[in-house]
Amino acid sequence: MEAVSVYFRELNDGIWFVVGEAERFTPASMRKVPMMIALLKQAERDPGLLSRRIVARLKQDHNAYQNFKPAEAMEPGREYTVADLVKRMIVHSDNNAFFLLSGIVDMRQLDAVYSLLAVRDPVNGQGPGNPFTIQTYASFFRILYNATYLNKDMSDLALDLLTRVDFHAGVVQGVAPGVTVAHKFGEHSGDPDGKKQLHDCGIVYHPRHPYLLCVMTTGASFDYLDEAIASVSKIIYAEVEHQHGTEHR
Repeated sequence: MEAVSVYFRELNDGIWFVVGEAERFTPASMRKVPMMIALLKQAERDPGLLSRRIVARLKQDHNAYQNFKPAEAMEPGREYTVADLVKRMIVHSDNNAFFLLSGIVDMRQLDAVYSLLAVRDPVNGQGPGNPFTIQTYASFFRILYNATYLNKDMSDLALDLLTRVDFHAGVVQGVAPGVTVAHKFGEHSGDPDGKKQLHDCGIVYHPRHPYLLCVMTTGASFDYLDEAIASVSKIIYAEVEHQHGTEHR
């Protein structure tokens, strides 16, 4: 592994630390979280948005080069509601759903979400060359947990979708069985130097001390990057258990 950043925040009392805070990473599929936030904010003003139907017409399959492909593929030419597309984008990390939603989202609203964290929108003309620091990205999860941007119902909807993400390596692999994790992973490959990036960021609902954990990595192979993230997650979970003397039930 050539680069790693770790961000931890205890959500009850705000204790936090960051390792490798200066490292920057390509957000890749992590962009789907601010996209979801923007669409749900838009839906607060337009209650009919989530039930709007969209035909799945794309010029190419944007999932073709994913290493971790969606468990359920979309059918070209079929109609999907915006709500279903948001679910597929988050739960299955479906790039095709993401690109369809890119044509639905109000770009001013998406820009406003990124402006919350004083970063440029990598979807709106910036491409993969606009990397994030880990601390910046973690803030998207904080505003969902605290319901400080979306209303409570929309924040809860977003977090529920994130608990259903079907990526079970990374952070999820490092916590006790049955503990809920609201998270999103992202992968990036195709750089000229052949390096890969794998990230996982989310809220671990520890029974008494929920916390936010983000791990972002760069290396030569996804095979050991997901193991590295799981190892960090396991260490953090064990330390939280040790410090607070609780057992998961």
